[in-house]
Amino acid sequence: MKTNIIGSNNLSRLLVIPKEPEEKYDQIIKNSKNGIYLGNSSTMSKPFFIDFENLINLHIFVVGMTGSGKTFMVKNLMLKLFGCLNSTIFLLDFTGEYSSFAAFINSKTFSKNSLKYAYEKDENSVFYLNLELLSEKQKIATSTEIISFLVEFMRERKIGTKNKLFIIIDEAWKVIHEKSEINTLIREGRKYSIGVILSSQIIEDIDQKILSNFSSLFVFRTQNMETLEKLKVNYQIPQEYVEKIQNLTVGNCIAIMIYNSDKRGIFEINKIIGVNLSKKINLFLSGNMIEIKKEKIEMLIREVSKEDPSELIIKLNSNNNIDLSTLILELIKLNADRLELLSGLLGLGLDYKKIADSFANVLDGVTYVI
Repeated sequence: MKTNIIGSNNLSRLLVIPKEPEEKYDQIIKNSKNGIYLGNSSTMSKPFFIDFENLINLHIFVVGMTGSGKTFMVKNLMLKLFGCLNSTIFLLDFTGEYSSFAAFINSKTFSKNSLKYAYEKDENSVFYLNLELLSEKQKIATSTEIISFLVEFMRERKIGTKNKLFIIIDEAWKVIHEKSEINTLIREGRKYSIGVILSSQIIEDIDQKILSNFSSLFVFRTQNMETLEKLKVNYQIPQEYVEKIQNLTVGNCIAIMIYNSDKRGIFEINKIIGVNLSKKINLFLSGNMIEIKKEKIEMLIREVSKEDPSELIIKLNSNNNIDLSTLILELIKLNADRLELLSGLLGLGLDYKKIADSFANVLDGVTYVI
Protein backbone atom coordinates (compact mmCIF):
# COMPACT_ATOMS: atom_id res chain seq x y z
CA MET A 1 0.00 0.00 0.00
CA LYS A 2 1.34 3.41 -0.96
CA THR A 3 0.93 6.18 1.61
CA ASN A 4 0.90 9.85 0.61
CA ILE A 5 1.98 12.33 3.27
CA ILE A 6 0.41 15.74 2.82
CA GLY A 7 2.17 18.73 4.32
CA SER A 8 0.28 21.15 6.58
CA ASN A 9 0.27 23.84 3.86
CA ASN A 10 -1.39 21.50 1.39
CA LEU A 11 -3.80 20.22 4.01
CA SER A 12 -4.88 23.73 5.00
CA ARG A 13 -5.99 24.41 1.42
CA LEU A 14 -8.44 21.54 1.67
CA LEU A 15 -10.13 22.91 4.79
CA VAL A 16 -13.24 24.99 4.24
CA ILE A 17 -13.67 27.60 6.97
CA PRO A 18 -16.97 29.44 6.67
CA LYS A 19 -16.90 33.21 6.93
CA GLU A 20 -18.48 34.36 10.14
CA PRO A 21 -21.62 36.40 9.29
CA GLU A 22 -21.14 38.81 12.18
CA GLU A 23 -19.30 41.91 13.24
CA LYS A 24 -15.65 41.55 14.11
CA TYR A 25 -15.02 40.81 17.76
CA ASP A 26 -13.09 44.06 18.35
CA GLN A 27 -16.15 46.07 17.25
CA ILE A 28 -18.39 44.24 19.73
CA ILE A 29 -15.90 44.74 22.56
CA LYS A 30 -15.75 48.42 21.65
CA ASN A 31 -19.54 48.56 21.98
CA SER A 32 -19.39 47.03 25.47
CA LYS A 33 -17.62 49.98 27.12
CA ASN A 34 -20.62 52.31 27.35
CA GLY A 35 -23.30 50.09 25.83
CA ILE A 36 -26.14 47.97 27.16
CA TYR A 37 -26.17 44.20 26.83
CA LEU A 38 -29.06 42.65 24.87
CA GLY A 39 -28.00 39.04 24.24
CA ASN A 40 -25.46 36.78 22.51
CA SER A 41 -24.90 36.22 18.82
CA SER A 42 -26.09 32.89 17.42
CA THR A 43 -23.00 31.92 15.42
CA MET A 44 -20.14 32.47 17.85
CA SER A 45 -22.08 33.31 21.04
CA LYS A 46 -20.47 36.74 21.26
CA PRO A 47 -22.10 39.30 23.59
CA PHE A 48 -24.05 41.98 21.74
CA PHE A 49 -24.09 45.52 23.13
CA ILE A 50 -25.81 48.55 21.70
CA ASP A 51 -23.65 51.64 22.21
CA PHE A 52 -25.13 54.86 20.88
CA GLU A 53 -21.74 56.62 20.96
CA ASN A 54 -20.71 54.46 17.99
CA LEU A 55 -23.99 54.79 16.05
CA ILE A 56 -25.16 57.55 13.72
CA ASN A 57 -28.11 58.36 16.01
CA LEU A 58 -30.28 57.10 18.89
CA HIS A 59 -33.17 55.80 16.77
CA ILE A 60 -34.30 52.17 16.88
CA PHE A 61 -36.91 50.29 14.85
CA VAL A 62 -38.24 46.93 16.06
CA VAL A 63 -40.31 44.87 13.61
CA GLY A 64 -41.88 41.42 13.86
CA MET A 65 -45.13 39.49 13.86
CA THR A 66 -47.31 39.01 16.95
CA GLY A 67 -45.69 36.66 19.47
CA SER A 68 -42.22 36.95 17.93
CA GLY A 69 -40.66 38.68 20.95
CA LYS A 70 -40.59 42.31 19.86
CA THR A 71 -42.67 43.60 22.82
CA PHE A 72 -40.39 41.75 25.25
CA MET A 73 -37.45 43.43 23.51
CA VAL A 74 -38.97 46.92 23.78
CA LYS A 75 -39.85 46.50 27.47
CA ASN A 76 -36.38 45.36 28.43
CA LEU A 77 -34.73 47.95 26.21
CA MET A 78 -36.76 50.60 28.05
CA LEU A 79 -35.69 49.22 31.44
CA LYS A 80 -32.01 49.23 30.48
CA LEU A 81 -32.08 52.69 28.89
CA PHE A 82 -33.59 54.08 32.08
CA GLY A 83 -31.64 52.01 34.59
CA CYS A 84 -28.24 51.73 32.90
CA LEU A 85 -28.00 54.94 30.86
CA ASN A 86 -30.05 57.18 33.18
CA SER A 87 -32.26 58.25 30.29
CA THR A 88 -35.71 59.83 30.37
CA ILE A 89 -38.39 57.69 28.71
CA PHE A 90 -41.76 58.62 27.22
CA LEU A 91 -43.95 55.69 26.23
CA LEU A 92 -47.03 56.20 24.06
CA ASP A 93 -49.27 53.11 24.22
CA PHE A 94 -52.19 52.76 21.79
CA THR A 95 -53.52 49.40 23.05
CA GLY A 96 -52.74 49.19 26.77
CA GLU A 97 -50.12 46.49 26.06
CA TYR A 98 -47.66 48.16 28.45
CA SER A 99 -50.06 49.17 31.27
CA SER A 100 -49.02 46.51 33.81
CA PHE A 101 -45.38 47.01 32.89
CA ALA A 102 -45.67 50.77 33.39
CA ALA A 103 -47.25 50.20 36.81
CA PHE A 104 -44.48 47.76 37.76
CA ILE A 105 -41.71 50.28 37.04
CA ASN A 106 -43.65 53.04 38.83
CA SER A 107 -43.93 55.28 35.79
CA LYS A 108 -45.40 58.76 35.92
CA THR A 109 -48.52 59.77 34.02
CA PHE A 110 -47.44 61.92 31.10
CA SER A 111 -48.30 65.59 30.89
CA LYS A 112 -46.59 68.42 29.06
CA ASN A 113 -45.68 70.20 32.28
CA SER A 114 -44.32 67.07 33.98
CA LEU A 115 -41.93 66.35 31.10
CA LYS A 116 -40.71 69.95 31.01
CA TYR A 117 -40.26 69.98 34.80
CA ALA A 118 -38.20 66.76 34.73
CA TYR A 119 -35.94 68.24 32.05
CA GLU A 120 -35.46 71.54 33.89
CA LYS A 121 -34.59 69.72 37.12
CA ASP A 122 -32.38 67.22 35.25
CA GLU A 123 -34.45 64.32 36.62
CA ASN A 124 -34.61 61.01 34.77
CA SER A 125 -38.11 59.51 34.77
CA VAL A 126 -40.40 57.19 32.84
CA PHE A 127 -43.57 58.87 31.54
CA TYR A 128 -46.47 56.79 30.27
CA LEU A 129 -49.64 57.61 28.35
CA ASN A 130 -52.26 54.93 27.68
CA LEU A 131 -54.69 55.68 24.82
CA GLU A 132 -56.42 52.29 25.03
CA LEU A 133 -59.89 53.60 25.87
CA LEU A 134 -60.03 56.20 23.10
CA SER A 135 -61.63 55.65 19.71
CA GLU A 136 -59.30 55.24 16.74
CA LYS A 137 -60.06 58.77 15.62
CA GLN A 138 -59.31 60.14 19.09
CA LYS A 139 -56.08 58.12 19.29
CA ILE A 140 -54.79 59.63 16.06
CA ALA A 141 -55.79 63.16 17.11
CA THR A 142 -54.24 62.84 20.57
CA SER A 143 -51.02 61.28 19.34
CA THR A 144 -50.69 63.96 16.63
CA GLU A 145 -51.05 66.70 19.26
CA ILE A 146 -48.49 65.06 21.56
CA ILE A 147 -45.95 64.57 18.78
CA SER A 148 -46.31 68.26 17.85
CA PHE A 149 -45.63 69.16 21.47
CA LEU A 150 -42.57 66.88 21.51
CA VAL A 151 -41.17 68.68 18.46
CA GLU A 152 -41.56 72.02 20.29
CA PHE A 153 -40.04 70.52 23.43
CA MET A 154 -37.11 69.15 21.44
CA ARG A 155 -36.25 72.57 20.07
CA GLU A 156 -36.34 74.07 23.55
CA ARG A 157 -33.65 71.64 24.69
CA LYS A 158 -30.00 72.59 24.53
CA ILE A 159 -28.15 71.13 21.56
CA GLY A 160 -25.84 68.39 22.79
CA THR A 161 -27.53 67.99 26.18
CA LYS A 162 -26.27 64.91 28.02
CA ASN A 163 -29.69 63.85 29.34
CA LYS A 164 -31.02 61.50 26.66
CA LEU A 165 -34.77 61.34 25.96
CA PHE A 166 -36.22 58.25 24.28
CA ILE A 167 -39.71 58.42 22.77
CA ILE A 168 -41.18 54.92 22.45
CA ILE A 169 -44.25 54.26 20.28
CA ASP A 170 -45.80 50.84 19.69
CA GLU A 171 -48.09 50.28 16.68
CA ALA A 172 -45.88 52.76 14.86
CA TRP A 173 -47.83 52.57 11.60
CA LYS A 174 -50.49 54.77 13.26
CA VAL A 175 -48.16 57.77 13.48
CA ILE A 176 -45.75 57.41 10.56
CA HIS A 177 -46.94 59.01 7.37
CA GLU A 178 -45.56 61.63 5.01
CA LYS A 179 -46.98 64.65 6.88
CA SER A 180 -46.43 63.41 10.43
CA GLU A 181 -44.18 65.51 12.67
CA ILE A 182 -42.62 62.29 13.97
CA ASN A 183 -40.43 62.65 10.87
CA THR A 184 -39.05 65.90 12.29
CA LEU A 185 -38.17 64.16 15.56
CA ILE A 186 -36.40 61.43 13.60
CA ARG A 187 -34.47 63.84 11.34
CA GLU A 188 -33.40 66.34 14.04
CA GLY A 189 -33.38 64.22 17.20
CA ARG A 190 -29.66 63.40 17.21
CA LYS A 191 -28.41 66.93 17.91
CA TYR A 192 -30.88 67.27 20.81
CA SER A 193 -30.01 63.83 22.29
CA ILE A 194 -33.46 62.45 21.44
CA GLY A 195 -34.04 58.91 20.25
CA VAL A 196 -37.22 57.58 18.65
CA ILE A 197 -37.97 53.89 19.22
CA LEU A 198 -40.75 52.50 17.05
CA SER A 199 -42.26 49.02 17.09
CA SER A 200 -44.54 47.57 14.43
CA GLN A 201 -45.62 44.34 12.76
CA ILE A 202 -45.15 45.85 9.29
CA ILE A 203 -43.06 48.57 7.67
CA GLU A 204 -44.27 48.62 4.07
CA ASP A 205 -46.23 51.84 4.64
CA ILE A 206 -43.19 53.68 6.01
CA ASP A 207 -41.35 56.02 3.64
CA GLN A 208 -37.97 54.62 2.68
CA LYS A 209 -36.17 57.89 3.48
CA ILE A 210 -37.58 57.85 7.02
CA LEU A 211 -36.62 54.22 7.54
CA SER A 212 -33.06 55.05 6.48
CA ASN A 213 -32.71 57.39 9.46
CA PHE A 214 -32.81 54.55 12.01
CA SER A 215 -29.32 53.49 13.07
CA SER A 216 -30.54 50.30 14.74
CA LEU A 217 -33.00 47.78 13.37
CA PHE A 218 -34.09 44.61 15.17
CA VAL A 219 -36.03 42.21 12.96
CA PHE A 220 -37.98 39.42 14.62
CA ARG A 221 -39.84 36.72 12.75
CA THR A 222 -42.04 38.00 9.94
CA GLN A 223 -43.35 36.41 6.77
CA ASN A 224 -44.74 39.60 5.28
CA MET A 225 -43.06 39.68 1.87
CA GLU A 226 -43.48 43.45 1.38
CA THR A 227 -41.75 44.09 4.71
CA LEU A 228 -38.96 41.67 3.83
CA GLU A 229 -38.42 43.24 0.41
CA LYS A 230 -38.26 46.74 1.90
CA LEU A 231 -35.74 45.61 4.51
CA LYS A 232 -33.65 43.92 1.84
CA VAL A 233 -33.50 47.03 -0.35
CA ASN A 234 -33.22 49.67 2.38
CA TYR A 235 -30.67 47.95 4.61
CA GLN A 236 -28.92 45.87 1.93
CA ILE A 237 -29.74 42.65 3.76
CA PRO A 238 -28.30 39.53 2.07
CA GLN A 239 -30.83 37.01 0.77
CA GLU A 240 -29.66 34.40 3.29
CA TYR A 241 -30.85 36.67 6.11
CA VAL A 242 -34.16 37.42 4.38
CA GLU A 243 -34.83 33.67 4.32
CA LYS A 244 -33.66 33.26 7.91
CA ILE A 245 -36.00 36.02 9.18
CA GLN A 246 -39.03 34.01 8.06
CA ASN A 247 -38.05 31.10 10.32
CA LEU A 248 -36.70 32.81 13.44
CA THR A 249 -37.79 31.34 16.78
CA VAL A 250 -39.41 33.41 19.55
CA GLY A 251 -36.93 35.95 20.97
CA ASN A 252 -34.46 35.32 18.14
CA CYS A 253 -33.77 38.35 15.89
CA ILE A 254 -31.51 39.85 13.24
CA ALA A 255 -29.72 43.04 14.34
CA ILE A 256 -28.62 45.65 11.80
CA MET A 257 -26.50 48.56 13.02
CA ILE A 258 -25.25 51.64 11.15
CA TYR A 259 -22.11 53.09 12.73
CA ASN A 260 -20.60 56.56 12.64
CA SER A 261 -18.15 55.32 10.05
CA ASP A 262 -21.13 54.36 7.81
CA LYS A 263 -20.15 50.73 8.29
CA ARG A 264 -23.09 48.34 8.60
CA GLY A 265 -23.03 45.47 11.08
CA ILE A 266 -25.47 42.58 10.71
CA PHE A 267 -25.78 39.37 12.69
CA GLU A 268 -28.23 37.15 14.49
CA ILE A 269 -28.99 37.44 18.22
CA ASN A 270 -29.76 34.03 19.67
CA LYS A 271 -32.23 35.35 22.22
CA ILE A 272 -32.93 38.75 23.72
CA ILE A 273 -31.91 38.58 27.38
CA GLY A 274 -34.08 40.41 29.89
CA VAL A 275 -36.59 40.22 32.69
CA ASN A 276 -39.97 38.63 31.97
CA LEU A 277 -42.52 40.78 33.78
CA SER A 278 -45.63 39.54 32.00
CA LYS A 279 -48.36 37.80 33.98
CA LYS A 280 -49.69 36.05 30.87
CA ILE A 281 -48.56 33.24 28.59
CA ASN A 282 -49.03 33.41 24.82
CA LEU A 283 -50.39 29.98 23.89
CA PHE A 284 -50.27 29.11 20.18
CA LEU A 285 -52.71 26.56 18.75
CA SER A 286 -53.82 25.81 15.20
CA GLY A 287 -52.44 29.07 13.84
CA ASN A 288 -54.05 31.22 16.55
CA MET A 289 -52.73 32.78 19.72
CA ILE A 290 -54.56 33.25 23.01
CA GLU A 291 -53.38 34.83 26.24
CA ILE A 292 -53.77 32.81 29.43
CA LYS A 293 -52.83 33.89 32.95
CA LYS A 294 -49.44 32.50 33.86
CA GLU A 295 -50.65 31.27 37.25
CA LYS A 296 -53.33 29.11 35.57
CA ILE A 297 -50.79 27.45 33.27
CA GLU A 298 -48.42 26.84 36.19
CA MET A 299 -51.25 25.36 38.26
CA LEU A 300 -52.15 22.98 35.42
CA ILE A 301 -48.52 21.91 35.02
CA ARG A 302 -48.14 21.17 38.74
CA GLU A 303 -51.47 19.33 38.97
CA VAL A 304 -50.94 16.90 36.09
CA SER A 305 -47.16 16.34 36.30
CA LYS A 306 -46.04 13.16 38.05
CA GLU A 307 -42.42 14.37 38.08
CA ASP A 308 -40.78 17.65 39.10
CA PRO A 309 -42.00 20.32 36.61
CA SER A 310 -39.63 23.08 37.80
CA GLU A 311 -37.52 23.10 34.61
CA LEU A 312 -40.60 23.46 32.38
CA ILE A 313 -41.95 26.31 34.53
CA ILE A 314 -38.59 28.10 34.38
CA LYS A 315 -38.63 27.82 30.57
CA LEU A 316 -42.10 29.35 30.43
CA ASN A 317 -41.13 32.20 32.75
CA SER A 318 -38.10 33.03 30.64
CA ASN A 319 -39.95 32.96 27.33
CA ASN A 320 -43.66 33.70 27.75
CA ASN A 321 -44.63 31.85 24.54
CA ILE A 322 -45.44 28.19 23.92
CA ASP A 323 -47.15 26.08 21.31
CA LEU A 324 -49.90 23.84 22.71
CA SER A 325 -48.45 20.73 21.06
CA THR A 326 -45.09 21.46 22.67
CA LEU A 327 -46.72 21.98 26.07
CA ILE A 328 -48.54 18.64 25.75
CA LEU A 329 -45.32 16.88 24.76
CA GLU A 330 -43.38 18.38 27.67
CA LEU A 331 -46.10 17.29 30.12
CA ILE A 332 -46.21 13.77 28.68
CA LYS A 333 -42.45 13.63 29.29
CA LEU A 334 -43.27 14.42 32.92
CA ASN A 335 -45.62 11.37 32.92
CA ALA A 336 -48.78 13.47 33.02
CA ASP A 337 -52.00 11.47 32.88
CA ARG A 338 -53.52 12.20 29.47
CA LEU A 339 -57.12 12.29 30.68
CA GLU A 340 -56.18 14.68 33.50
CA LEU A 341 -54.27 16.80 30.98
CA LEU A 342 -57.24 16.89 28.59
CA SER A 343 -59.55 17.89 31.44
CA GLY A 344 -57.14 20.60 32.57
CA LEU A 345 -56.82 22.09 29.08
CA LEU A 346 -60.59 22.15 28.69
CA GLY A 347 -60.69 23.90 32.07
CA LEU A 348 -58.58 26.68 30.57
CA GLY A 349 -61.37 27.28 28.06
CA LEU A 350 -59.59 25.79 25.06
CA ASP A 351 -61.54 24.38 22.15
CA TYR A 352 -61.80 20.55 22.22
CA LYS A 353 -61.00 20.15 18.51
CA LYS A 354 -57.86 22.29 18.79
CA ILE A 355 -56.74 20.27 21.79
CA ALA A 356 -57.32 17.06 19.80
CA ASP A 357 -55.34 18.48 16.86
CA SER A 358 -52.46 19.32 19.19
CA PHE A 359 -52.47 15.79 20.66
CA ALA A 360 -52.39 14.49 17.07
CA ASN A 361 -49.38 16.70 16.31
CA VAL A 362 -47.56 15.18 19.29
CA LEU A 363 -48.26 11.69 18.01
CA ASP A 364 -47.07 12.73 14.54
CA GLY A 365 -43.94 14.35 15.97
CA VAL A 366 -44.95 17.88 14.98
CA THR A 367 -43.93 20.21 17.83
CA TYR A 368 -42.11 23.51 18.19
CA VAL A 369 -39.28 24.72 20.36
CA ILE A 370 -40.26 26.60 23.51
